[in-house]
Amino acid sequence: MKWNERNVNQNDPLGLNRYTSEPDIHAIMQSGNRYAYCKGNPIMFSDPSGLLWQGRIHNDVVDKIVELDQPPGMQSNKRVDFPQLPRGSRGRMRYGYVDLFNPITHEMWEVKRCTESIVLATSQLSLYTNGRMHAEQYSNINDWHSGSDFADFNFVAVHGVERYYVKYWSVPGTGIVYYDYWDITDWDSVKEVGKVIIGGVVFIISLLMGMPQLQPLPA
Repeated sequence: MKWNERNVNQNDPLGLNRYTSEPDIHAIMQSGNRYAYCKGNPIMFSDPSGLLWQGRIHNDVVDKIVELDQPPGMQSNKRVDFPQLPRGSRGRMRYGYVDLFNPITHEMWEVKRCTESIVLATSQLSLYTNGRMHAEQYSNINDWHSGSDFADFNFVAVHGVERYYVKYWSVPGTGIVYYDYWDITDWDSVKEVGKVIIGGVVFIISLLMGMPQLQPLPA
């Protein structure tokens, strides 16, 4: 049976031959993927608890750069409408959200994990610099360009019991900020604390279950 044919197979009463249209490869890659929490790549990405997703570290880097405010005026995560596509064009988004921008210097930056392609990162940034900010207060700025280089910086990101050493740096002359991170959580200490907490909960439950029932006072 060819792809996209929807002819019913009368000799297949159990419906086993039901895939009569081309499947979505992205859905197949994620369905049943037990490593989806680490972006499907447990060799490159570390997430022992399964609670951390790479976007958190990405957001930590963006927030840290805005916090340091160098150069002054740094802002983040604003919608940019991409240039008008020719009629009939398909397969590309109409807008996106730029990671970092500075309305004073008219600069934009893209933040990526260092394992991401520099070619794709610069291509994505060019969409932003050639687009138009959706917010009205910035929509009249039409000379956006790739941002200047940042000084290397490192910090510790804390998410619950997990601690990550994070470092970011600029790819010179591109407007791309790369980052990487390493798990520095003391998992032995976390396990010991967990044992104490569980023991305390079990103790309290046992006390509650063993408490004598209150009896009404005699008349």
